[in-house]
Amino acid sequence: SYEEGLFLASMSYTAPSTGDASDRSWTIRIGTGGNMYSHRAPDLHGETMPPQNYASPNTSAQQAPWIDEVYQMVAVNTNLNGNQNRYGRKAYFHHQAGAYQSDPDYMRQTGQEPFYSPNLARHCEDNWCAFASWGTHAHVQNKWFGNPAMESIGTPFTSPVMYITKFSNCGDGVIEVTQLIHNFAPSSAPSASVEQNYFNVAWTGIRTSSLPHALEPNITGVLQFTDPENVDSVSQCFFTNANNPNEQIKDLDQLGGYTAFVSDELRTNAPITTLEMPCRKAVGGVLQSCSGGGARTCMVDSCTDTDVNAGHKRLELRIKAGQTNPCRTHANYLHAANGEFYSGIKCKLHDTGFGQNTANLVSYDPCKPWTKMGFRRPDGNILEVLHVKHWSWGSGDEWTFFAIRNTNHNGAKNEANAFLRNGSTNDWEIEVVHMNPYVVPTGYNPSNDASAFTFVYGQGDDYTNNGNNVGGDSRRRIGSTARDATIHTINWWKTGANVASGQTYINRSFMFASKLGAVETIGNDLNSKVEVDKLNSNEYNPRAVDLYQSGNSFKAVAAATSEGDVTTCGSAASKVCSGTSTPSVGKIPFFYVTCGSETYFGSDPYHFTPGSGEYFTFPGHNDDFRETSKTGYNQPIRSYACRPQGDADIDVNLRPRWKLIGFFDLGCTGLDTLTHDESVCDAPSTSHPTTASPTSSPTTASP
Repeated sequence: SYEEGLFLASMSYTAPSTGDASDRSWTIRIGTGGNMYSHRAPDLHGETMPPQNYASPNTSAQQAPWIDEVYQMVAVNTNLNGNQNRYGRKAYFHHQAGAYQSDPDYMRQTGQEPFYSPNLARHCEDNWCAFASWGTHAHVQNKWFGNPAMESIGTPFTSPVMYITKFSNCGDGVIEVTQLIHNFAPSSAPSASVEQNYFNVAWTGIRTSSLPHALEPNITGVLQFTDPENVDSVSQCFFTNANNPNEQIKDLDQLGGYTAFVSDELRTNAPITTLEMPCRKAVGGVLQSCSGGGARTCMVDSCTDTDVNAGHKRLELRIKAGQTNPCRTHANYLHAANGEFYSGIKCKLHDTGFGQNTANLVSYDPCKPWTKMGFRRPDGNILEVLHVKHWSWGSGDEWTFFAIRNTNHNGAKNEANAFLRNGSTNDWEIEVVHMNPYVVPTGYNPSNDASAFTFVYGQGDDYTNNGNNVGGDSRRRIGSTARDATIHTINWWKTGANVASGQTYINRSFMFASKLGAVETIGNDLNSKVEVDKLNSNEYNPRAVDLYQSGNSFKAVAAATSEGDVTTCGSAASKVCSGTSTPSVGKIPFFYVTCGSETYFGSDPYHFTPGSGEYFTFPGHNDDFRETSKTGYNQPIRSYACRPQGDADIDVNLRPRWKLIGFFDLGCTGLDTLTHDESVCDAPSTSHPTTASPTSSPTTASP
């Protein structure tokens, strides 16, 4: 299991046994990046986060186990992201969670794990836990930009981004989340190379099968849902097409401050869009060829009756007369939903002559995830369909690719064959239908029957576009995917949204699970407590951190009190450097890095990275990176690799480890080869508490 390499900590809250909040217990799990990858509400809807996307290690597709559909911050330099003239047009995204499994030699071989963003520091106390991590370039191979045939493995970029996340248990099911994005590049670094200017705070995925509805209050905080004819639902069309400025992408000052994802017990009589089938194109009344290369261009996702009259051919599903076993298993096709992996199959359901169509449908109405989809026979019986991958693909075959509610390959094939077996002398028309039409059950009470998970992000009051002190503006984006995941993100963006060298962005927001009836009261109360700020390096109040050396070993000792400036150590050790516990003027983070038996202490987190000091030097990038095979140009920057030791070949299974020691000025030199040793001083131990159970009895406090 990849989770063994991911897990860093868990936090839990046990609700009182009686009262309105008795069902609000929760457990969260936190990865090495300090990001939440699991939220479980055992007395409500169960797991909140989506199932994770991964397959066998050597498959060619990019995988993302606990990399993408988790709760995490993301920082982007839009000047470098997809730059058309430099760096091979590579993507520049710092994930808090880690990198996609796109470097096969280092991440996809048997026994290897994804590169999860490394933990730098952690601490738990009273009702909270805080974590610091080093932001990781997510796209270590991608085909978003440039010529796919000339793509090379790796990123040409370094990362100056540190993420800090604090989770606080506020009681009654509420979790306060404080997010910090710190740019630790030295002030001498060129701003165009290190500045971050587009952000997700945070990006997350919600398990659609458990929480298919999205509700938001109006701008005054009123949330309507008790009358199915008047529900404050938000459209959830496919995320990459979420371009409706009135609903799926909206500035925070036009919203009510929170989004609630709600279970299927909710009923809404929103209009359902009839599903449209793809069509083979006609030009001048002549059908386009779907043979050979034409298979990729001959299809359109839908067409009108006027188009059909002009020569387009609409794909229609049918089972031929006498067809007894139209379905086959389909290797490497699994659909994740409800915490299960359902086996994909292919069935002969249409005429030949059609080309490639990527449907990626998980609901009858793509903008309403609660609308279940099915195939209906002429006798009225319906087979539930969880996912349609392709309505058609090859012009010479009749295959439609889809998944049903069966986790066994042969079981899924046999179930579909039994349903689609046509022993008659006539072809059967197969109709795609909406399986759960609108019905209000007797005694309908969504306030008590429906579960909700709510993000409280405020109304953007702290941004300059709304007359306050933090530059830029903020918006909410939402949309569905072809997986069991609804994407929800808060962007900090527009002119003025930037984190330059030494600066830190801070965002305090909230999340909670509850019955739907409690959402409005809790959400409106927390809305006023959301805060956003940005700090310069001179605005912290740190405590002193001093380095003491004894022989070839050293230890960092922090002052005993907040903002204290006195440290103590044994008489055998000498104080050799003075620093601080937070960013401060003229100081940058120093790391203790290990690669196998080698160690390093200093300000360069890439010290052991292959190529460091040759074709790149932090905080710079590989400026010669191009889409070309010219020698030396396409050398990637692999922070997750260790340079070869001695004359040995590089060990692709060896990963570096990092620890944040403190913030010091660049004059703190000569310690790079020393070994970090907690026994250097006789000062009281500063070891961290266990992270498996950080708060056995968390204190409840008001947010």
